[in-house]
Amino acid sequence: MPEQFWAQLLSVAAPMSLVRQRATVIPANAQTIKIPSLDQTTAQTAGSPPYYGGVILTWTGEAVSIGSTQPGFRQTVVDLHELTGYTPVSRTLLQYSPISLEPLIYNLFGGAVSWAEDYAFLRGNGVGKPLGVLDPTVAARIKTSDRGSSTAVTFANFTDMWVKVLPESQNVGAWFVSKAVEAQVLKATGTANSVFFPTGVYMANSVEINAGPANGASGVMIFMRPVLVSTKLPGADVDGDINFFDFSKYVIADGGPPEIASSDDYLFRTNERAFRVVHRVGGAPWLNSYITMEDASTTLSPFVSMGIH
Repeated sequence: MPEQFWAQLLSVAAPMSLVRQRATVIPANAQTIKIPSLDQTTAQTAGSPPYYGGVILTWTGEAVSIGSTQPGFRQTVVDLHELTGYTPVSRTLLQYSPISLEPLIYNLFGGAVSWAEDYAFLRGNGVGKPLGVLDPTVAARIKTSDRGSSTAVTFANFTDMWVKVLPESQNVGAWFVSKAVEAQVLKATGTANSVFFPTGVYMANSVEINAGPANGASGVMIFMRPVLVSTKLPGADVDGDINFFDFSKYVIADGGPPEIASSDDYLFRTNERAFRVVHRVGGAPWLNSYITMEDASTTLSPFVSMGIH
């Protein structure tokens, strides 16, 4: 019997990038970039807000000498790292395949780069790769008190996280949840005074409607912020499985689009073509610590994770 080849490649769609579209992306033309920022993480005395970097005003009477204060500044240093890939492909396959393989390989490389950098922005240790927000050395991330069960989460657990989120981040951040705990999150909707909203619920102060999986896990929102589910996060009851992140406080140093090239020379004897991708990128949270509020004791952050059991 003759053989038939279906001229379409079947594949499962790759997950979308979580971090890059939400981060602060800075073009980088050098190996290292230094980003100036206002020092808002040094704790001030009670009654002094942290937002102005140490500029403190005082109430004085007429003809009274005015004390001087000055803002503090610091630098966030981000290094570029190289992400590379290489694959050989038979020239015979390239020539006779009913699928146009060369553009397919380019697309596969592009998707693989997006996945790899996203994983590093979340979980990288900063050694030869970006520093991920979940790395233990990131002092800006706050972890709440331990959840009461390794197999279930509660409304109270989410409330404990929400109150530790920086107010400005509550309006722009999102919940980042491991696929391994998606069921736990959805089952928590049965609690009293639930703040979970199902598909089709109108979002206050917005023209948007929570339309479904594209905006969150099964169209669910918590405290009116979308729930994004990913396999790139750790497993159930492992630090970093349930988080609230505002990635506008994460800096990506972008060395440009991935460079994808091919060559016939190296594998000439085996009649293969070599494809190579090189991508230069760096990343790190630009806050060096959490922020202490004006009561000199409450600590808040754009990066908050639920404590494990």
